[in-house]
Amino acid sequence: MLLTAEEFQSRRFELPVGGSWCELLAGELVQYQAPDEIYGNVVLRLSKALAQFAQSHPHRAGAICFDLGVIVERRPDTLLFPAVSHFAESGPFELSGEELTERVPNLVVEIASTPDRRRYLAGKIAAYLRAGVDEIWTIDETATGIEVVSQTEPPRRVVGTAALSSRRILDGFQVVADQLFAAPEWWNPGPRN
Repeated sequence: MLLTAEEFQSRRFELPVGGSWCELLAGELVQYQAPDEIYGNVVLRLSKALAQFAQSHPHRAGAICFDLGVIVERRPDTLLFPAVSHFAESGPFELSGEELTERVPNLVVEIASTPDRRRYLAGKIAAYLRAGVDEIWTIDETATGIEVVSQTEPPRRVVGTAALSSRRILDGFQVVADQLFAAPEWWNPGPRN
């Protein structure tokens, strides 16, 4: 039986781990493996960089949301939970408290942290593009790089000391690719005296 986005959301907390690692693809429930520690580190570093950008550029920041359910297709429904979604035309807190939206984000960030997430990634990117998402950043932990797919430009890969940025969407935002993958200082503090 195919589910709608609303049915999924109403049953979400009955799912394992409260539905935290689940999405709806063409009406079918997909449950992913829990992400690893690197995923959390990448999300933390990206969140920090986006928060600094939003504080220093409040008139350009729009709404930056984390784990907001984005309905990208209907009949059957596809409901995705990108790590980050950005809505340029919204105020900073306009989507606060919402669990799902049919608004089309300008930018989404996906993190390819497990084999099952990588398996579904191409279909999810295609769904985002069909829905009208301007740009998709896919952060691949295994390759320590970011794939950028856009409606208007050829795909590109950002690695090493290259800066991840988007003049069209988050003008002024940038973060060095390697910084997203760097282990926090507390992770390996070195020898103690």
